[in-house]
Amino acid sequence: MVNIPAISARSETSGNMASATMLFADYGSFIRAVINTKVKDEHLRNDIYHDFFLSLVRKPIPDNISNVKSYLYRAICNDICDSIRKVECYERHIKKHSQRKGSDLSAPAADERLTISDEACRMFEIIETNLTSGQANVIKLKYQKELNNNEIAESLNIGSASVSTYFSTGLKKLRKIINDEERELL
Repeated sequence: MVNIPAISARSETSGNMASATMLFADYGSFIRAVINTKVKDEHLRNDIYHDFFLSLVRKPIPDNISNVKSYLYRAICNDICDSIRKVECYERHIKKHSQRKGSDLSAPAADERLTISDEACRMFEIIETNLTSGQANVIKLKYQKELNNNEIAESLNIGSASVSTYFSTGLKKLRKIINDEERELL
C-alpha cells in the first residue's frame, strides 16, 4: 500500500529544495554579504549560511512578497538572532554546569562569538528613545541581563502579567520602527 502523504511531503520538499536552490543562485552573494557583515566568526557564518538554506527549504518565501531582498534581509537577521540566542543559551548551560561541578571554564574567545554589538547598541538606543519606561526596562532586563519574566517582575516590583504586556507591546513598537526604517532605506 502506498503512503500518499509521505509521497506528497517528499515531492513538496523536493520542490522547496529546487526553489531554495534557485533563490540561492540568484541571491547567494547578497545572502553571504549580509551574513558576513553581521557575523565575525567564519565557522558560524558558514553554519548560518547553510542553516538559512535549510530554513528556506522548510519554509519557502511566500508568493505575495514583492521585495525579495528585503524579505531575505529580515529573515537572515532573524536567523542570526536565533543563532546568537542558541550560542548564549549553550554558554549559560556550560557555565552553570561548570559552577556546579566546581571547574573553572574560561569565557570563550572574542573571535568565537557572534558580534553584532553595533546593532545591539543601536537597538537599545531605539528602545530608550521610543518606548515607555516600563517597556524599555522590561526589554533591557530580558536581553541585557537575560532575566526571565518572573525575575523581571520581582526586579521591577510588578506582576508577571504586566511584564508580558510591556514586553509584547514594546516588541510590537520596535518591529514597526525597524520596518519603517528599512522601508526608508529601500
